[in-house]
Amino acid sequence: MNSLRFLFDRQVRYFGAAVVLVLATFMPVLASAAQITERSIALSSSTKSATGVVYEIEFTADSALDEGAVVIDFCSNSPLIGQTCTPPTGLSLTAATVSAGWTKAAASTASKLVLEGDIEADVNTVTVTGVTNPSAAGSMYARILTYAVPATAAAYTAATPGAYTDDGSVAISITEGIGVSGAVLESLVFCVANKTIAANCAGIDAEEDAPIVALGEDMGEGEPTVLQANQLYTGSVFAQLSTNAAGGAIVNLKSSASCGGLVRAGTNVCDIAPAGSAGTVDATTNSGKFGLTVADATDVGASAFGLLDRLGSYSATNYTLNFVDATEGISSPYGDPLLGTNNVPASNKQVEITFGVAANNSTPAGLYSADLSLIATGKF
Repeated sequence: MNSLRFLFDRQVRYFGAAVVLVLATFMPVLASAAQITERSIALSSSTKSATGVVYEIEFTADSALDEGAVVIDFCSNSPLIGQTCTPPTGLSLTAATVSAGWTKAAASTASKLVLEGDIEADVNTVTVTGVTNPSAAGSMYARILTYAVPATAAAYTAATPGAYTDDGSVAISITEGIGVSGAVLESLVFCVANKTIAANCAGIDAEEDAPIVALGEDMGEGEPTVLQANQLYTGSVFAQLSTNAAGGAIVNLKSSASCGGLVRAGTNVCDIAPAGSAGTVDATTNSGKFGLTVADATDVGASAFGLLDRLGSYSATNYTLNFVDATEGISSPYGDPLLGTNNVPASNKQVEITFGVAANNSTPAGLYSADLSLIATGKF
């Protein structure tokens, strides 16, 4: 996960700050299927080779199956059921566990889950914990098949899947870069940069255009950037989203800090606190806080359409940051909803996200940090 780091070196009324903001992007992309609908996979981390990752898999089955089974087979070469499957290098489900209501069968492998349980003719959710992500950036596909007979599911192979009831595929792209795109019939393209972005996330240079923001005053070559007490410092990045998902897409903002703000090294306390869902950051009464604003979405290129709206309490004017606790808001497992397409497709919609921070005279000197991620999820 790329990170946002704030550094403070206190000298009289100055606080040194070296600020690096890199927003990891994640792009679930889903492929068409005959009967399974509303397919999506949300990841708690999009970083390659990350361990202990949580995959939340949702699918709507056409047929209810009591004491049935589902196969979820991850492949790096193709989403098409019945074709040979090449397991993604480095992906490991061996130590993974699944949520209540499902039993992981012995036929499961490092890249395939065989799960037994009741399948509803409605939304089914499987939470898989303890996954190790693939070791290389790129696309992988999840083939999802439901079975009336668990023994048939246990005998599944990619080339001979057997007699299954419903099927569908999901495509996911994992990357450490800034520009992320991919398409398998249905598509989602999401990218972040330090400048306005051309249509379809074109022309982004991974180094020159990386979303790195320095907040504070430049004290000269070799000197740290500093935050002067009771001054508001801001910096922006740009995010662009396109998807043809029938159910649209949502972008979540996630922070690694359990207290939601900027943590001083050696502690687990946010001495620069999150602004909260109803607060703001300014140079006077609300200094010593950290938040962001989200500008109205703009269209990029002639093919732009749809919406990319702010969600929840996020504002175009107030520097807010929705933190409740480690289970709700930006510090929760899947983060806090920041942007959404209002449940419909959208194309080449772009927003400016501006981060704001203000120290005060009582902010302890030290090194502050937090890791932030943007995770985009489509529903097809």
